[in-house]
Amino acid sequence: MMRTCLTASLALTLVLPGTAHANDTSSTSTPSAAQGEPFAHRGRPPMSPKNRAGMFTAGAVTFGLAYTFTSLAGAIAIDKAKRDHVDPVTWETSQRIDPRRRAFGRALLVPGVGPFIAIGYTDSARKRWGAAMSGSLQLMAVAMITGAAIARARSRRDQRLVPTASLHPGGGALGIAGRF
Repeated sequence: MMRTCLTASLALTLVLPGTAHANDTSSTSTPSAAQGEPFAHRGRPPMSPKNRAGMFTAGAVTFGLAYTFTSLAGAIAIDKAKRDHVDPVTWETSQRIDPRRRAFGRALLVPGVGPFIAIGYTDSARKRWGAAMSGSLQLMAVAMITGAAIARARSRRDQRLVPTASLHPGGGALGIAGRF
């Protein structure tokens, strides 16, 4: 809306009587505008939807790889939570489950925010750092995917209605070109 108003006001100021004439060389209009050719819209140029495909692909690959390795670490942590315990008196073997390690592994299986949840289930600084880095990488990838999707939607919207303006020797014209 803002660009349309600015383009309209620019075109109207160039066409007001007594301001710019086609044969006046001291005017501020460009030679192409004086010859009646339309001048380019100086706002954000309409982008093709393909321009953001690289950002979307990079975000999807980054998220896929980060989540794959994080979920693998979570599965390993769940498996390591089950450990054999040998009773020193009877020499019987039984399995014990470490609930904090199991909760840590299960939290790592949640995409996106899971690594941040897992930080609360460990006392190891190394595991906290790894979970924070993995979670940050996953959230960055989600942000890239979201940004690419929003940019694609905006570029399609911008291509639907494009304001145009032209200056002719006898006046000017404003218009809106649209694709439906």
